[in-house]
Amino acid sequence: MIDYARFHFLDASALVKLLLHPDIIEEGSERLADYRRDNSNFGTINLCITEALTVIKSKHFGSKKNRSLNLDGYLIVANRLKVMLGHKTIRAFEFDFLSNRNFTEACHLVKNHGIDLIDAFQLLSVSSGPFSSLTGKSHTLFITADENLSKAAQNEGIETWYCIRDAPSN
Repeated sequence: MIDYARFHFLDASALVKLLLHPDIIEEGSERLADYRRDNSNFGTINLCITEALTVIKSKHFGSKKNRSLNLDGYLIVANRLKVMLGHKTIRAFEFDFLSNRNFTEACHLVKNHGIDLIDAFQLLSVSSGPFSSLTGKSHTLFITADENLSKAAQNEGIETWYCIRDAPSN
């Protein structure tokens, strides 16, 4: 019996892997889909949703050699996101990236770790967002398929699962 409720933060790269599965199997996507089936309380920030939609768009509308979705596949994956958000199996949260404090902190993370601003905002939303006060086994797990972002998160003291290679922590 599980006696705790852990929050799972999906970065954009992990969100894309979940959305494409099972239509497109990428490294780590089956592991992540299996984990999601056995757990609950998944969420992300709206910026990640936008970034994920951009990646999915490129898989249909991008250069011919990078296209992996036909039009129906593109619309199915977009609908899958709509359904997950609508049923709240993945919850979307706002992050105030316009606040001076958040933007300044994000710029420091960019400089310190060589990540982009959206990645920095993701780290900040985990470290100081709505679920940052959870402790013990309920502590937020940051899930990513981006190795550099995984390293940056770990360097910031954020519990992280790099779903491409690592096993999730319990």
